[in-house]
Amino acid sequence: MLFSRATRLASYAFALAISLSAASAQPLDWIALKPRSEVINLRGQSVTIIIRPEARIQATNVGWKLELRAFAGLGDLQAKAPAMLAALAAGKTSCTDRWSFPSLQPIAVSGGKLMISGEIRFEKWACEKILGQEVKTRLFQETAGFGIAVFPAFDATEVRLQADLERFDLGQSLLDDLDLDDELVALLERELASALSGDSARLGFPEEVRALNPTFTQAEIRDGGSEAVLFAAAEAPLSLAAVAEVMALLLANR
Repeated sequence: MLFSRATRLASYAFALAISLSAASAQPLDWIALKPRSEVINLRGQSVTIIIRPEARIQATNVGWKLELRAFAGLGDLQAKAPAMLAALAAGKTSCTDRWSFPSLQPIAVSGGKLMISGEIRFEKWACEKILGQEVKTRLFQETAGFGIAVFPAFDATEVRLQADLERFDLGQSLLDDLDLDDELVALLERELASALSGDSARLGFPEEVRALNPTFTQAEIRDGGSEAVLFAAAEAPLSLAAVAEVMALLLANR
């Protein structure tokens, strides 16, 4: 054989890219690449995210660029969010301070964020031993409505999940009278930040793409119908010499 498969792919890709861009200055169609999965650990729950990447090459006024986009399904995160909240509550519960989430609303996408809403309950107990017996007395119980927003933040090289406590409604509460409401909100915010602080909650470029020095340009959560979808977009400038090599790489990874 005079030419290897890789050489034929590169030659074909180069000719295709040049002819299409010269004729119409339009980008090539998006090429669907092989899906990959990432497993992140959140509050003891292994959450699987299936990432479906796509790519295309586009001619610009000054040369060429590689455009990348990815759709990451968050259905597993949505399904396991109640268990993660239960683990958070269990981790903060003691004899004297007891946490729970008695109700949760369906997890939905709103304004580019994944919204987790419901009720959180805090109980204060007195625990003491009397004549060798542990006596537990509930002092008070308060239930608050809450809303947690999970959303992506990004810089040039990675997308990371973050969470904010956007709503915390105690109404007329004994905690407010005791000036404990702000302390409770601060505690919840610290727990949310801790849950998403590890490297497992960050998504970057695969090794074969990293060498092209791409940069993320967009990240948001979208309603995918059956599940929420984390959408991310990126791009990388290409030299004319790199166009054929990159196109061959894309075609080989479909």
